[in-house]
Amino acid sequence: MAGTDEPQTSDDGAEQSASEETPSEPVVAPEPVEDVDGPHPSERLQIRGEVLTIDRVPADTVPADYPVEITTEQALTVEVSIGGPDEITVVVYFETPTMGVDGRLGRLLTLAETDDPADIVGKSLLLTVEEGYYMPVVPEDPSRGDGRAVYGIGLGLLPSLLVGFVGIFAPGSDIVASTPFVLAWFVGTFLVLPISVYVDAVNLRATTDWEGSPRNWAILAVIPPINVVAIPLYLIGRENAQPLI
Repeated sequence: MAGTDEPQTSDDGAEQSASEETPSEPVVAPEPVEDVDGPHPSERLQIRGEVLTIDRVPADTVPADYPVEITTEQALTVEVSIGGPDEITVVVYFETPTMGVDGRLGRLLTLAETDDPADIVGKSLLLTVEEGYYMPVVPEDPSRGDGRAVYGIGLGLLPSLLVGFVGIFAPGSDIVASTPFVLAWFVGTFLVLPISVYVDAVNLRATTDWEGSPRNWAILAVIPPINVVAIPLYLIGRENAQPLI
């Protein structure tokens, strides 16, 4: 009986020791899988979180293998709550130059229409997983274009839709054959539609996680009757795009 009691005590001690080991790293993120070829299963996962706090810390606080190098003496820490049943809180890092802000943070602040990092506290931030760390999804280019161009897309596509409607049901054929309508169709198809698609797509790429090519979609928009199919697909992708902040 004594022989069985001693191993039991050893097991309990091991379990207690394991339970007391907690990670000191503030970033709650999956670590890379060493024994599996290819990226971690969670890589490129996207999830939204709410910004809780923003603070300055010494740059040596940033993990050595953090995907973005911090070259300044201090780093700006942004604490983000992912929520859910476990209430996971993660930390993302930005540089804090003496003048101005990190280019990545600057683009996010532009989207939030502010120049003060403290103003994004309480806002929703889109995160992704890179190399085992949660990272903010940041646009590659500064914000440009105009989301209001979507109205031009509808206006430019309308004549082509009317032509298709007439071709199927044959009412109003005299109208679509008239000079004013043909002129409206020409301007809408070859001017208003492609320009509106390009301007809207540029804005979409800079403000959301949409990764399409504005130029390619503008080209599709100018080719009838392909545009009648391509533009609804573009609008579906536009509707499903996630804002970065």
